[in-house]
Formats: sequence, C-alpha cells, structure tokens
Amino acid sequence: MCGTNGTVIFSENVFHVNTMLNITNLLNCDVHLRGELRFSTDIPYWRTHAFSVVLQDQVTAWLFGGTNVNFYGEGGFYNGGGQAWYNANRNESNQPGRPMSMTFYNSTNLHVDGLKIIQPQFWALSDSEWYTMNCDGYNSWRSRNLLVENATIITGDDCIAAKGNTSNLHAKNTYCEGGTGITFGSIGQYLDMPDYNTNTTFENVTIKNAVDGAYIKTWQELTFKDFEMINVRLSIQMSQLKTSSGRTFAAPLGSTSFLLYTIPMRVSCPNITFDNVNVTSVNSTLDLPYYDTEVNHEIFQCTNIVGQNNSGIPCNMAAPSNFSQWIYGNVDSSGLATLS
Repeated sequence: MCGTNGTVIFSENVFHVNTMLNITNLLNCDVHLRGELRFSTDIPYWRTHAFSVVLQDQVTAWLFGGTNVNFYGEGGFYNGGGQAWYNANRNESNQPGRPMSMTFYNSTNLHVDGLKIIQPQFWALSDSEWYTMNCDGYNSWRSRNLLVENATIITGDDCIAAKGNTSNLHAKNTYCEGGTGITFGSIGQYLDMPDYNTNTTFENVTIKNAVDGAYIKTWQELTFKDFEMINVRLSIQMSQLKTSSGRTFAAPLGSTSFLLYTIPMRVSCPNITFDNVNVTSVNSTLDLPYYDTEVNHEIFQCTNIVGQNNSGIPCNMAAPSNFSQWIYGNVDSSGLATLS
C-alpha cells in the first residue's frame, strides 16, 4: 500500500474530488501534489457529507494525517470551488455544513511544505458582492509542537488563530493581508473541555490592510515579536469577552489609532509583556488632520501594563468600564467611540 512506507504522486493533471476524503493513518509516507485537486461545487452533497471536527460544530471535507508523513506542494494546488459557497451564503453567518478545506488529524511528525489553497470552501476570501463569515487562514486546536513558517495568507478573517489547547506553536516569517490579523483565542467555550494554551509565539509577521493586528481573546501565555503592521485599524486588541450575538467593529482607516482596546476583564492578564512598540496612526503618518472627533491627538487607551515605561506604549487614557464591544467610530474626549 502506498500509504505505508510509500510515495503518492498527484501528477500535473486535474483530479476531481466529488466525495469527502479520509486519508489518515498514513505511515512513513510522502505525498507530492503537482496537479490540481478540484473539489466539486455540489453544495447539497457537501452540506450533508463531511467529517465533524467537534469545535463549534464545524466540519471538514478532508481528514489527512498519520505518522512520519510529508506533504509537498510541488506546483500543485487545492481548489475548493469556494466562490459557489460564498454566493450561496449571501452574507449570512456560518452556513451549517460548509466544510473546512483540509484538517490535519491525529498526526505525529507531519511536515507540510508548499501547500497552496485557492477558493477554499469555508475559511476563505470572497471575490463577489457577497462576503463570507469566518474566513480564517490557519487554525490550530488540541495540537502541540507546531511550526508555521514562510506562509502567505490573504483572507477576510483570522490569518492564523491559536485555538483551545494549542501548545508550543511557533509561527514566523508570515505575511497576512486582510482580515483580523494574528489571533489568540476562542478559549474556554466548552465548560466540560478545559483549555490550556501555552508557549505560543508569533514572530516576524507582516500584516497589511487589516482590522486587527495582534488580536488577543484570552488571558494565557503568548508572545508577539517583530510585527510590522500597515493600514491596521486596531493594532493590538485584548478581550476576554466575545459575544456570539455581535462582533467588534473598528474605526475607519486613517482615524485616531486605538493601540490597545480592551473589554473589561474577568480576571487579570499575567505574563503579557510589550516591548519596543511603535504605533502611529495613518493620518499622523500622512500629516493629515484627524476627523469625526474633537480629539486632535492620538489616543492610547491602556492601563496597568507591566514595564510600560520600556514598552513604547504611551498610555494616555483609560478605557471606560462601559466601553461597548461595538465600535463605530473614533474615540472622543469621554474615552468612548463616537457614534456615526
């Protein structure tokens, strides 16, 4: 069998995938993708035929994994036919049964290099009049000892997200465009499944044209290092509270910058360190005036930062305790966002 002590080669052809794939329990196997894996757009089929991944009732079209497995994307790519899904969803929230493209499952010593995914079914970026919800790039859950390196991710939601029980994740040399940047969170959603996230590092990351940069939705141990952000509305956002009924809306690009926006914390946030931070609003960079606010200086809403004097963060206003999760505009002199 090719899956045990063997090699699988997808040659330079189109391979039509019309049913869900369970390619697991591989052993000492190399997979070379040189052609196109083209998944069908039979939406009724996929909505009723997919593998559960448990988390948030999500499903996947392809389970892949094993022990001592290499997956090489050698000029080939995965085509999820996602535009059909985005159009069918018509700006609605997560459509039940819409599958993630590929899930690495129950694996040890799994190496993936050069994988290219276009038009994914679920975590994606829409190119039509309809946007699509939860269009993440790479997510980890219940996994440890992970390295994500030299990735380019263009998406409309989380670029990379470390979800529950992710340990020893190191993501470096990554380019993210669009979406909500690098995310650490979705922790503690299930009362009977405690989440412990440890030793997570995001390093040498470039984020462009995004709503968030470092988006922290938890209180556990992590490191963000050497981030470059261009046109990012909320450079650093921290919260322990994220309701399912709504989401945070950022101020327009070019507005007064929110360096650190926090929703009131239920517990303290230990072991979080900021070092050598330098944030300037778009308008200040372009020597343009601020707008839609009577405040004519940059606002940095933050308090109780350990080592603040050496962090580079010039905190000059505390965020009010009644700061809404819904942000519609720039902060005014009261410390609240101006409604528009």
